[in-house]
Amino acid sequence: ETKIRTYWFITALSIAAGLLLWPPVLYLAMAATLVHSLHFLAHEPKITSFPMQVRSGFLGLLILGQAPYFGWVNWIQLAGITALLTIGYCPLARILSLMPWNRTRPMSRRLFAKAIFSPPVAGSIQQLVSPE
Repeated sequence: ETKIRTYWFITALSIAAGLLLWPPVLYLAMAATLVHSLHFLAHEPKITSFPMQVRSGFLGLLILGQAPYFGWVNWIQLAGITALLTIGYCPLARILSLMPWNRTRPMSRRLFAKAIFSPPVAGSIQQLVSPE
């Protein structure tokens, strides 16, 4: 848990520095996310696991933010990672939990509201959206 938070913290600092000070630092955020993903993959060697989806999605969004006119994506990521580190709320994980391959319940307004508006949970948001 501490190691995971450290990876996210380094990523958050790198995104902030890249957006506010020197854009090439965003590549450090990408590298930290890649290392974070590889570390997680070494402990759970299933590339389709929910934690890997979150890390892969985050890396993909970092890359997308480098495209012309898409820099705003990295600002949203900075807000999301700040929410994760301060209150334990991960917007990306909540959105991914609603994808058809990650839930066992049919999509509904109630399920959407539960996933998005529930307070932070201990463990994975998946247990709230698709309990076993």
